[in-house]
Amino acid sequence: MSSDLAESRDAHSVKLHGSLSPIRCRIDELDHRRGIRHHSTLCQSMALQLLSRSIESDELNRRDKTRRKTKSVWVGQMSKGIYTAVSGAIAQSAKLDTIANNLANVNTPGFKRDSQVFKEYLTAYEKEQGTITVPRIPASIESFYDTQGGDKAYVDNAGTYTDFTQGSLRQTGNKLDLAIEGDGFMEVGTPDGVRFTRVGSLAVDAEGRLITKQGFPILRDGGEGAPAAGREIRLQSADVTIAENGEIFDGGQSVGRLGLVKFGNKDALRKVGQNMFTLKDNLEAQRAPASEAKVHQGALEGSNVNVVREMTEMIAATRTFESTQKAIQAYDSMAGKAVNELPKLK
Repeated sequence: MSSDLAESRDAHSVKLHGSLSPIRCRIDELDHRRGIRHHSTLCQSMALQLLSRSIESDELNRRDKTRRKTKSVWVGQMSKGIYTAVSGAIAQSAKLDTIANNLANVNTPGFKRDSQVFKEYLTAYEKEQGTITVPRIPASIESFYDTQGGDKAYVDNAGTYTDFTQGSLRQTGNKLDLAIEGDGFMEVGTPDGVRFTRVGSLAVDAEGRLITKQGFPILRDGGEGAPAAGREIRLQSADVTIAENGEIFDGGQSVGRLGLVKFGNKDALRKVGQNMFTLKDNLEAQRAPASEAKVHQGALEGSNVNVVREMTEMIAATRTFESTQKAIQAYDSMAGKAVNELPKLK
């Protein structure tokens, strides 16, 4: 009987176990799915965190890049501005030097005043056509670099311009003082070739030659391109008369005519010191006899420098120079802030 009870209990246990197997399998399946779902949710959460960090990193990099570009643009623009201001200061300094030289020669016979000439220099003019791309959009940091520096500009010193207007005539009573009225220059023989001058303060050396104060011989008329050799004017007596057309009489006898020339293009003349001029190699002077010029004996041509005008221009140049100095200081202050303050921006 006990044996029958044991068999019955075992059979019941097998039957119960068989009926619970599908439930356990279902529970295991559900647990497996929950584990997969939990794992998927965890992966999604990690992915979102990584994406958020990536976006935040990209945003920080973009802001940092923008700050660097902004700083670069500011420094670039300020460097352009300070060079423009410095070039203006240099130009005004050169103008002041020229004015000072004019004032120093206000009493120099035959001196011709100089004026400083400037021009605006643009880097765009030095580039080939089509190499600069100017964006047709509102100005921005990105569009700044497309100009390739083509918007840079500064003041360029183009040199000096000589004013050849007539100076006033002053009587001296000296027979060897000559003043030229009108367009014309006397020819002078120098070791470096023929030079031209309007200074008529002359003398006679021990050899009887008519010379300048520097000892260079005055030449008589010999035609265009004639060499200086053999064209010296020699005087034998103190009785010297010079007519208005330049004819020279020594003791009543004609010894020649002054070599008077004029130039249709006076830009071809260049100062070489001692109130003498020479011809530039790259310009056509259009040389011709100065037949309309008049020679006045016993007089000298004064300087064409107007003291009042020069002083007025000096005051204006000084004020402009001071303004450029203030601009340089302002750009220097902004550059200091750009270097020291911009990196601190977050």
